[in-house]
Amino acid sequence: MKLFIVIAYAFTQVTKCDIPISAFLGIEGLKVALLRGIVYFLNVNFKAFDTEAEALSFVTS
Repeated sequence: MKLFIVIAYAFTQVTKCDIPISAFLGIEGLKVALLRGIVYFLNVNFKAFDTEAEALSFVTS
């Protein structure tokens, strides 16, 4: 779990200036909650989705 936090945080830090919106696929449960915390503290528009269709809808809207 700690590795997920480190990787998600690092990814968000590196991409937040260049990528205004992003979708995460394939994460569940506690990892979704941890991602929400990272998104909140870094003030970015990143979300987790269950399906690729939902993610594509989010990033293309």
